Amino acid sequence: MPEKKYDTIKKNIESNPIYGAALGLILGLLIIGFLFTDVYRLFEYKLFDVRFKIKPQLPQWEYLTFLDVDDNSINNVGQFPWPRYIYANGLEVIKDIVPKQIAFDIQFMDKSPRYAQPEILKIVEEKVKAGKRITYDELNTAILDSDALFSGAIAKNNVVLAYSFLNRTLTQTKLTPEEQKKRNEAIQRFEKIASIPVPKDKQ
Repeated sequence: MPEKKYDTIKKNIESNPIYGAALGLILGLLIIGFLFTDVYRLFEYKLFDVRFKIKPQLPQWEYLTFLDVDDNSINNVGQFPWPRYIYANGLEVIKDIVPKQIAFDIQFMDKSPRYAQPEILKIVEEKVKAGKRITYDELNTAILDSDALFSGAIAKNNVVLAYSFLNRTLTQTKLTPEEQKKRNEAIQRFEKIASIPVPKDKQ
């Protein structure tokens, strides 16, 4: 019976090209519609997992090491995103193994808030309550400038930070002479170790 139906369809297609085109269009629409169903999506996810398991694993380059922010890291360090002094401490630890270069796959675009160290801040508070005088250094030690610590650690190591260029004109920000100087120095440091310069219209 299936063979007879197949022969009938074949004869109709051979004798009438419009019939074949219509049949192909209907089948195409059915297949396209199926691609947007949850059933197909689940099937594709499962097939994707199978392909990854079957695919031979590429050997890791012996000179390349990945440090991931995984569940174990979050359990030990705390909720992500982390204060930047955490990365500064990490760079100081990594420095001991003398890496040729360190690259971050995280963008640090905004200024981070300062972080109060509870133990030191408590000592400062006790001095204030006792009417004692506190120094700027004591207060500065109690409240960490994560950005300054991170940038200092970056300057001492061969570090590459993640960046991206937008295909649009950025709003020009008025900078003080000191801020402009730091900005120019940052661009020079970037271009010294980057494979491409910073586009003039993206600075």
